[in-house]
Amino acid sequence: MMNARAMLAAVLSGLLFVFSLGFAISTAVRLRTISARIERKRQETAAMRRLASRVEEWKAAVASAEAEARWTGASLDALLREMFPAASSDSIRQNVRKLPNGWSLHEAEASLRGVSFEVATDFARRAEAPERGWRVAGLSYVAEYGAVGAGNAVIRFEALERCGTSPGSTTGGADVH
Repeated sequence: MMNARAMLAAVLSGLLFVFSLGFAISTAVRLRTISARIERKRQETAAMRRLASRVEEWKAAVASAEAEARWTGASLDALLREMFPAASSDSIRQNVRKLPNGWSLHEAEASLRGVSFEVATDFARRAEAPERGWRVAGLSYVAEYGAVGAGNAVIRFEALERCGTSPGSTTGGADVH
């Protein structure tokens, strides 16, 4: 009888051990999955916080811009003619998208041929000057084959405009190409 109890205790202990081991392995797998999920949520939360701070910056910029009674950027065509007297009028293409509350988004693309990278970036820098009001949205530069120090640049600009006027215009947008 004593042997039967000892044997039963040993079998039950073995079963309890196997059950505990299985439970521990199952829990470890779940913890790994949960840990990965928590890390993913942490990264998403950090990304949302970054976006929220950008939204706050955007709101502050909009509030500042809307405080202006009238806002108009400077003409890119004039800057182009100033820097490149031989440039054609086709060097800049512009598009206007109407936005709510009397705002417009002006998009412009300047194509500069046979210029150095320094000249292209100087044009972009001067267009971004506070008195001009443009923002560089993109710049691509491809060196010309066989021409040392020269290449072709395409620079994309954006400008917010109030009251529907185009950059450098007093005609309410009539001069936009």
